[in-house]
Amino acid sequence: MEVARRTKSQARPPHVVFEALTQPHRPQGREWLLRTADEIEPQVLDSTAPNRVVWSTLWSDHPSARIEFTLSGDSNGTDLTWVLMVADDAVPDDAEVRALRHRLNELINGNMRNILFDF
Repeated sequence: MEVARRTKSQARPPHVVFEALTQPHRPQGREWLLRTADEIEPQVLDSTAPNRVVWSTLWSDHPSARIEFTLSGDSNGTDLTWVLMVADDAVPDDAEVRALRHRLNELINGNMRNILFDF
C-alpha cells in the first residue's frame, strides 16, 4: 500500500541519480545516506538502469516498508519520484507517515541532491 509520494527535479541526468541511489557509499563520492540511530541500511531489491530503483526499508520499526524510485529526464536533469509503500497490515498512523515522508525527503531531496555535483 502506498503511504507517501514525492516528485522533485534533480539537476543531474538520470544515470547519475541512478548511480547515487544504487551506490550511496561509493568510495569516490561524498557520503549522503547518513542514517539516524533508528534507521538501517537499505538494500537495493530491484533496479532497471537508469529509470527505476527499489530499496528495502530504512526503518527497523517498519520492516515491510519499501521505497520505489522512478527517474525520468535527459542530460539536463532528472524528475525523481519516490514512493513509500508498506504492507496493508502495517500502515503507520498519520503522524508516523509524516515523519517517514519528511525523513525520505531530507535524505533524497536534501542530502543526495546536494552531493550530486560530485558525480
